[in-house]
Amino acid sequence: MVLRLTTWNVNGIKNPFGYHPWSSEKSFKRMFDILEADILCFQELKIQPENLTDEMVLVPGWDSYFTFPKHKKGYSGVAVYTRNSKCQPVKAEEGITGVLEVPGKFGRSYKSLDPSECIGGYPDLSREEALLLDSEGRALVLDFGAFVLIGTYCPASTDPSRDDFRIAFVETLFERARRLIVEHGRRVVIMGDLNISRQEIDSAESIARMNALRAEGYENWIDTPTRAALDRLVEPNPEGVMIDTCREFWPTKTGMYTCWNVKLNKRPGNAGDRIDYILASSDMKPWLCEANIQEGLMGSDHCPVYTIIKDTVVVDQQERNILDLVFPPGTYEDGVRQDKVPMPSPPPLCRKEFSEFKHRRSIKDMFSNMSSKRSTPANLPQLTLSSLQSSPVKSNKRGPGHMSSQPSPSKAETKKIKRASAPQSNSKKSSGQQSLKGFFAPKNSKEKIPTPNDTPPTPSQIDVTGPEASQSASSEPMTQPEESNNEEIIIDPSESREKWGKIFTPRPPPKCSGHGENCKQMITKKPGPNNGRAFWMCARPIGPGGEAEMNSGRVSEWRCNYFMWASEVYSRRGFGGDGSK
Repeated sequence: MVLRLTTWNVNGIKNPFGYHPWSSEKSFKRMFDILEADILCFQELKIQPENLTDEMVLVPGWDSYFTFPKHKKGYSGVAVYTRNSKCQPVKAEEGITGVLEVPGKFGRSYKSLDPSECIGGYPDLSREEALLLDSEGRALVLDFGAFVLIGTYCPASTDPSRDDFRIAFVETLFERARRLIVEHGRRVVIMGDLNISRQEIDSAESIARMNALRAEGYENWIDTPTRAALDRLVEPNPEGVMIDTCREFWPTKTGMYTCWNVKLNKRPGNAGDRIDYILASSDMKPWLCEANIQEGLMGSDHCPVYTIIKDTVVVDQQERNILDLVFPPGTYEDGVRQDKVPMPSPPPLCRKEFSEFKHRRSIKDMFSNMSSKRSTPANLPQLTLSSLQSSPVKSNKRGPGHMSSQPSPSKAETKKIKRASAPQSNSKKSSGQQSLKGFFAPKNSKEKIPTPNDTPPTPSQIDVTGPEASQSASSEPMTQPEESNNEEIIIDPSESREKWGKIFTPRPPPKCSGHGENCKQMITKKPGPNNGRAFWMCARPIGPGGEAEMNSGRVSEWRCNYFMWASEVYSRRGFGGDGSK
């Protein structure tokens, strides 16, 4: 059985469930099965530990490992899920520096443990620097025996004020991997969102970006600090100790992008960047049989990337089943589970080992176990739907909370009978407030309807809704207005609807100058004097050539350069003009 590794920046752990095919069941297990993953790394979880639910942690057949930002909430975060039937790590650590605290060992960091208990390869940093780099929940390190896996989410280059942090994190990450490979003789896999376009073919807008780099003083694409660090880590650089698995199988393929600006609708035209990777140490190259991207799967502004390890691999000139190598020693031989050897518990970082989830079962497991029982003992009450509705049930979420109990049908029926048999009071003695039932009840067809006329109503004819009006209405009989001898005014309802429809109908959008098609309206969010202003632009997606192609003035099948402020469009064309630029 092959071992499939998948990485995906989900842009929010629940975000994929708003898209097909995940939206039909909204189940993590179903999602993992569709991805066919055995080891799955998620980035950008955007949740905190207290927001974890049973559905996220207690996935049937899976173990999970999480890291979260220590200070900023709803930001960053990495998770690694492992399929129980295919692998189990022997060690797991949070962060890349080894200074974070080990769960269950108060005050002990990973790097302070005995060498047999830690993974090793830690970079030389001061405690303050290390704590800062690992404070944003950006990396998990799992030791599977056959290889060490680092799941990571590197900082993006959107904020120049964080360039130093970004460069430091990337260099520390790559140093940890290099030390594990060179000094400890380990195989290493790095998987995640590196936020680096390694080569020019990895960016749809490489030409425009290269021009910008030259203006900043860079001569080559790989001269930027993070690209240079990645280039030194991977082959064919002479210093390279790892391989880019996708490029091993697709060395010259263009358009192999994994991330798109969905706000600018760049995904349909495939104007994106390849910034998600699975890197493997060079000695794992013969182990691999496939690597690719899954650009057709929606659910985020990124797409999944996967790499498959063969079912049998060569280790020390001996052919071994991959299952023998990714489980604790002795638990598998020739790919067969050895029942005589007990399976050790997962590492303490495994989330189901935390106190809030330990010895817990999901609601689905509880009901499936109940349904599997053939009979119920006579001395125990039968569990029925009515008993579930009439008795408190513990909430699935952590913390106190109970469902309110429902009244029994007999009591509800008794109350209903009593209300129905109660004597009705005289309508003249009732208060002015009308019951909800009476409000919606149809009016008496025999009641005389006043005929509309041109004469405005007198103050005595105006309906008053205050308490005084209610009292007067209940004490005095209502008099019908006298019929007018004037001609009746007949209002055509369809004509009225048409007039009101014209008033409230949105103004039609302008046509773009390139294609003559309806434009789409956007709102400026960039800080400045135009923040919040609406504008119109071509509704077509940006093409593979990116914004440079769009701004060239050439009209193609992709977005043209039409742009106009909404206020200018309506002032120039009035109502329904052409709105050309």
